[in-house]
Amino acid sequence: MNRYTQLNQLGDGTCGSVLMGKSNESGELVAIKRMKRKFYSWGECMNLREVRSLKKLNHANAVIKENHLYFVFEYMKENLYQLMKDRGMVRCFVLLLLCPFVQRHGFFHRDMKPENLLCMGPELVKIADFGLAREIRSRPPYTDYMSTRLYRAPEIFKISQVLGTVKKSEWPDGYQLAPAMNSRLPQCMPTYLKTLITNASTEAIAMMKDLLTWERKKRPMAVQLYRHHRQRLGVL
Repeated sequence: MNRYTQLNQLGDGTCGSVLMGKSNESGELVAIKRMKRKFYSWGECMNLREVRSLKKLNHANAVIKENHLYFVFEYMKENLYQLMKDRGMVRCFVLLLLCPFVQRHGFFHRDMKPENLLCMGPELVKIADFGLAREIRSRPPYTDYMSTRLYRAPEIFKISQVLGTVKKSEWPDGYQLAPAMNSRLPQCMPTYLKTLITNASTEAIAMMKDLLTWERKKRPMAVQLYRHHRQRLGVL
């Protein structure tokens, strides 16, 4: 860590804090994540999911100094949450994130949210914080509760208020599951997405409808959406 000068703090979380740093050799700005717990061997560090994930994704810049574990990353000036008001940029970010790089390398991120999508303008987006990442090949037991609210679906009545009452032909599995759970599917008229998300383009509304299909087998895969939108934009 003597290669870097630590500057101001960028953020603080449960497990670690992030500082802005500068390379003493090149003057390049970096983000330095300092884990709060102490580590006494590299083997101990390798038990962390974040370390294992980054190592397998070929992006492990980790250093131990005085029993503290540090990660050194490229400095990104903002995150997607800070840019959400700029509606013109959202399409660029969605397109970039549909490229299933992490899944293709055998991982679920499990904490994908605007605060963990770091940006340098609309042209460059990087996924951060692999503290909850898990390999697709992981063995049970699996986590049955996710702390990240974006991974928790609203309760079934709220879904029906927007999508309307599902037909048996649209979701036969749901009609089998409901009685088994002593539940009834709500009776609702659908709400047009355009009235709820007035700034969304026709293309965005169409994509959301596809992603909100009741039957999961009929929902498009990320790679299908990625290819479709690249074609729409004329990108090979």
